[in-house]
Amino acid sequence: MQALPSLSSLLPSRRYALPDRAVASQVLMYRQLLHTECKPGLRLSRTYEGTDAQKKVVHMPWWEQGVETSKKMVISYDNLIVRLWLNGAIMPYTDGGYAEAHFENSVPKDDIDDEAQGPRSKEVVGKDGHIDTLIDSKGLPPIPHPYWVDRLGFQQTDPVTDFRSGGVLSLAMLVHIVEACPNVHARFLPSGDTHMLPFGITCINVTDMIAKFCMFSKSVDKMDALLSQKPFWRMFENPDSLLVLQELSMEILCNVVVEMGRERKIPKERKGKNTDDFDGQDNQQEVTVFDFAEILYKTEKRVNEDLLGAGPRNVDELRAIHTRNCTKYMKALAKKEETALKALERSNSMQSLPSLANGGIEKFTILASAKN
Repeated sequence: MQALPSLSSLLPSRRYALPDRAVASQVLMYRQLLHTECKPGLRLSRTYEGTDAQKKVVHMPWWEQGVETSKKMVISYDNLIVRLWLNGAIMPYTDGGYAEAHFENSVPKDDIDDEAQGPRSKEVVGKDGHIDTLIDSKGLPPIPHPYWVDRLGFQQTDPVTDFRSGGVLSLAMLVHIVEACPNVHARFLPSGDTHMLPFGITCINVTDMIAKFCMFSKSVDKMDALLSQKPFWRMFENPDSLLVLQELSMEILCNVVVEMGRERKIPKERKGKNTDDFDGQDNQQEVTVFDFAEILYKTEKRVNEDLLGAGPRNVDELRAIHTRNCTKYMKALAKKEETALKALERSNSMQSLPSLANGGIEKFTILASAKN
């Protein structure tokens, strides 16, 4: 009599590991931050006891500074919004700041009249060298103010409503980018290669994307997240992996914009009559904000399949995979451009053949007439 198979043999084999206790703790913290609504006056506090787990995350951007001195781990909406204002809308535009060259090109992007938007300062640094941060007597930035739209890329001059989908986590990721990744932020400035996209809204969308892939979005049940198999869970033993993933995902999105712009300039064969044989792809040369859905789709595919899908075990591997992928994408684009150029040259050569043939016939006719 044939033995019955064991229960374990009937269960699907594990392709990837489940999150261990340390990773599960990180995922639960990210979920809590994502689900915590941003609102003025929000303040969450816990005692800092110096445990290994606390020391591991004490540097994360959502805490108020000075944790080890105050012995308090505080998450404050007001603190985060002030840091975003200072490091994203003010300090980069001071003398020598990386956004200084873009200042004159900054224009309001919403249709609110000037009086409703509040005062518009033309100079960040006064003649006496004092930096006008526009922070009020309560230590808060001006709201409403056009800089939230012009410089930080929110939809309205009060940014609070834009954080609805990503909660405190999305605000903290914005603070991280302007504080620690100025090269990424600079790409969204008026002369940057991703200037057509609003920085704030784009960054929030990227955070939502990461939350979906890493199982701490609102649409994923907590237990489903903790029981899921993912190739990248080991990486999340280091809390910095989330920060680096946000940075690299933003870079990937910017690179997608650049590549789409180049692709649209690649000559494309057209078969219609009375038209040039080649033209720009779909007759559209520039990438605009109306392409955002396509940009985000391509970014999601690259982050999920090519970056996270490669199974990085730590932050160094994550960066290395990103570098290799960037090289691969650029080589593929260069090859596509080269192929199109060769096709264009062949087309031009074929167009010149009839004229050469006709010219040869005319010369033969002239010579024959002269002999007669």
